[in-house]
Amino acid sequence: MLTRSSSLILALALLGCVSPLAAQSSVPATDFEWELQTPDRTLFRDRIPIGQVPLTVAGKSGFFGNRKKSGAEVIALWTEVAFVPGDTARFLALSLELNAGESPRAAALLDAVEFPSLYKSVEYVLSTSRNIAGTERTDTRVVYRSRGGFELAFIQRIKAQRVEFHFPARNGEQAIVRSLSRDQLSLFKDILDLALFELQRQGASLPPVGGK
Repeated sequence: MLTRSSSLILALALLGCVSPLAAQSSVPATDFEWELQTPDRTLFRDRIPIGQVPLTVAGKSGFFGNRKKSGAEVIALWTEVAFVPGDTARFLALSLELNAGESPRAAALLDAVEFPSLYKSVEYVLSTSRNIAGTERTDTRVVYRSRGGFELAFIQRIKAQRVEFHFPARNGEQAIVRSLSRDQLSLFKDILDLALFELQRQGASLPPVGGK
């Protein structure tokens, strides 16, 4: 029979056997998520819809210029604010959601401080895709990755280009990837302009972006 002390030693040994990956998976990826999960307090949370980018059903390759049929999926952008009632501290974030009708398929959350880097990456991808469109590239890539695992990827092979959004895996499921045309990415940037205004209205202190 195990004594109380030997049971404690066994429990500690078992905890030590937990893999670092399993331990990390339970840690919130963003400061905003950490605030949402902090227990023993009342947290007010407000989500403000900013805009949507309609996507398309799968085509032959997803490269710029291909004709595709309109689909039901959209990428929806929201700004989020949370605070403890009576406290002056406000926690701000940008939420990206892949939705099909009323059904969410994937989501990604970025802390407000990540907004300028995302915006500049979108601008860079748009300008680079135009500048090298007529050149032949063996394999050129531009990748932006958020703290929470969301990725914006631009890829050009020979003269074929594509842009992808990678939504991180959740609950053991695989990551979800969607292709965007240049026009769709440009619309996404326009919606980011509106998101910037809303984040600043909510109190975010962000540096100028987009030459503003």
